[in-house]
Amino acid sequence: MRKVLIPALLILGTASLSAQPVVDARKVSTLEEKIATLEVAFGQRNTELRKVYRDLEKKLSAAAADDTGAKLVADIQRVLKSLLASARAQAKRPGAASQAKARALLKTGIPKALAKLEVAPLSELHGYLQSRFFAFLAESDKVGDALTLSDAEIAQRMLSDAIDQQVPFYERWNGGLSDTVAATDPFRKIHKELADTRVALAVAKDPLLAFQIGCEPGFARVPAGGYTIHSTEGFITGIRSKKQRRAAIDRPVWIGLYEVTNEEYLSWLQSLSDSERQKHLPRNSSSKFLWAKDPETGQHLPAPEKLKHPVVGVNLRSACLYALSLGCRLPTEAEWCAMAAGKDLRAYPWGEKYEPERCNDREAGNKDTTPIGSHPKGRGPFGHYDVAGNVAEWLMTYESGKSVDPAAIENDGNAVVRGGSFEDSKKNVQTGWVWLKRAIYDRDSTTGFRLAKDPPN
Repeated sequence: MRKVLIPALLILGTASLSAQPVVDARKVSTLEEKIATLEVAFGQRNTELRKVYRDLEKKLSAAAADDTGAKLVADIQRVLKSLLASARAQAKRPGAASQAKARALLKTGIPKALAKLEVAPLSELHGYLQSRFFAFLAESDKVGDALTLSDAEIAQRMLSDAIDQQVPFYERWNGGLSDTVAATDPFRKIHKELADTRVALAVAKDPLLAFQIGCEPGFARVPAGGYTIHSTEGFITGIRSKKQRRAAIDRPVWIGLYEVTNEEYLSWLQSLSDSERQKHLPRNSSSKFLWAKDPETGQHLPAPEKLKHPVVGVNLRSACLYALSLGCRLPTEAEWCAMAAGKDLRAYPWGEKYEPERCNDREAGNKDTTPIGSHPKGRGPFGHYDVAGNVAEWLMTYESGKSVDPAAIENDGNAVVRGGSFEDSKKNVQTGWVWLKRAIYDRDSTTGFRLAKDPPN
């Protein structure tokens, strides 16, 4: 969706998380030294890889020039002949079990057969030929259907991409050869180690980055577990305010690092029909469009300088439909509170003490939204931005605590809104402050939303 994706490497727990993560200078120094050493080794492996590339290119070019690889095809036929005959015989027997046995026979037999190849450079291409064979086999539901081709045709299918001189060698290399040639293993190993160490260094310098590891771009993980939700107070709640309570998150959840922007919301609107677009255009509490109409296109568009600002003026229904279009949803109240206050139940996302430079609230004096991520010092316990201030955020929970069903939002339902906006005081942007707004009808220039997503199993 947006922002930086950090490769899967580790999961950081929360038990000892402090309000201000401590940077271990010694660890940073050690990792920097390791990277310097790995970069030298990487350069050496890269030189070796170039030699592997050139040598294989020459060998395959020479083989292809020799009657379009006839010797290579013949050698593959030779080592597969007995195995394919046995698999065909097995596949011809009635019943699904016969197909499964034929497939199992090939699974164990192909690697052993290809190990007997003799004609250069086939001995260097075991992994590639094996992957090509099983890709070909997967094209048919039944093994017997795939094996109706002759041995020569199967061998040709396995080899065709490797010796196709109509395709530049670098495309063949990038299209599968480099991933399966054993001689490239040392390069792949050092490449991965260097990448992992760079990630480890980034996390050592900024521990909150650990919660982005393994997530899709633009998200950070809120770990599963038990959390405490602050005693709540806020506009409309009055006597309905709730005492401090416990909430459990059964499994980790990915929550958007940033609030959804005007630019992102506009991209979704432009995918809709004209009539649908009109329903979801941002409006204020008086139903006036917040985006001006472009005289050339006739479309309502955000001001160019506001593209990176969070979108406001949308109701819960519009927010849910946008999220659904991306395979996402909105956070529940419990998830949002966990994201905002963490295990240590912070008064503000960054800690207990109010510090004006950490958020866009009334004290900041902006009197408007600011671009997402403008207050990096105000990140929450898991690295999320603008949790306090900028815009308040719709959540997928009703006043009663019942979860919102995006497909059947209650017309008279009051949904929870948290976080406070640029208009709110320092008290009102605390993690315990809450508003209730009508899920269908309320739109205003201070409320937006961020996304949530359930990780794949």
